Order: sequence, then structure tokens, then C-alpha cells
Amino acid sequence: MKLILPKFLLYFLLPLGTVLIVNAIVFGLHWDEDGAGGPLLLNPPGWFVGGVWISLIVMMGLAIWRIHQVPSPKSVVIGRMIISLIALCLSYPFYTLGLKNDAIGLIANTAIFLLAAYIFAKAWPLSRTCAWLLFPILPWLVYASAIIAMRP
Repeated sequence: MKLILPKFLLYFLLPLGTVLIVNAIVFGLHWDEDGAGGPLLLNPPGWFVGGVWISLIVMMGLAIWRIHQVPSPKSVVIGRMIISLIALCLSYPFYTLGLKNDAIGLIANTAIFLLAAYIFAKAWPLSRTCAWLLFPILPWLVYASAIIAMRP
């Protein structure tokens, strides 16, 4: 029996479920408290950061759905690059040692930013919708990096 599920739902639900599992681990291990930073005015609480990442990851999943609607071999490559971007973002809490290693965090944010900007540029000619779904990660990474850099 073949499961009939619109691809849109797959590209929405799979990233959503995965990011919810990662958030559960982060909150369950209290990493959101230990790595939240110092007493900065614009340092958001962990629940807010988790909510932002839920939105960003779901938008990346929908970007894959959108780019796969473009009949081009390039769209497959871009879809795979977005999957890599999602994997880097979801694994961030783990390779920053529970959000505690700021140096790794800044390096990772820079690498993720560069990859996201590259994918944005490659997706733009094929699907502006896909590109715009990826765009919000760029200012978020700049903001997150500024908070990390300003920690005491």
C-alpha cells in the first residue's frame, strides 16, 4: 500500500519534526540556560531562540519543496545543498559542546552564513520563492554572532 502524502507536507513535517526533537534535547539538557550568554540587553531567552530555529528550519524545508518544482538539474543540487544547510543548523548545539564553545559557535555561524548566502545566490535565478525562504537565516546569523561576540 502506497502512502499518499503531498510532497508539500513531507517537506514541512520532516524538518518540523526533526527540529522539535533537537529543541527537546537542547531544552531537556538545559543547554538553553548554560549557553544563553551574559546580561546583554538584546540576548533573547532560549525559548525564543528555539522558536526562531523552528521557523527557519521549516522555511528551509519548504525551500527544498519549492526548488524541486523547478525542472532543472541545478534544482536537485540546490535541494541537496539546503539539506546540508539544515544538517549543519540542526547539529549546531552538538558541535558547540552544548552551546558552550563560543569560538566554535562563531566559526560555525560564519560557515553557515557563507553556505546560506551561496545557496541563496544559486537559487535566485531558478526560484525567487526558494531564495526568499532561505533569506531570513542570514540576518539571524549576523544577530546571533553579534550576541556571541559581545559576551563577557
